Amino acid sequence: MLPPELEECTEWVDTERDGIHAIGNLPQRIRQHRVGAVVILDRAVQHKHTEPVLAAARDTNTPVAFAGKGGRGSLLRAVEQLDQRLEP
Repeated sequence: MLPPELEECTEWVDTERDGIHAIGNLPQRIRQHRVGAVVILDRAVQHKHTEPVLAAARDTNTPVAFAGKGGRGSLLRAVEQLDQRLEP
C-alpha cells in the first residue's frame, strides 16, 4: 500500500509471473528520463532482472530504493528514502 498520491502513477512489474519479459522496456524508459524513481523488493526479484534496471538508473542518476521483502513498512521506508533524495 502506497500513499494515495503515488498509487495512480505507480507501475508494478511482476517478474515472478512474466520473467524478464516483464521488465520489457523499463531500462530504456529510465534512460529516456520517463521514470521518476525505482523501488525494488529485495528477494522478490532475481538479480538478472534487476541488473538492467539498476544499470539504467545509475547511468541517469534515477533514484532507487530497496524495500526489503515488501510489506507496508518496507515500502513506506523506501518511499521516504526517495522523498529525501528528491527534495531540493
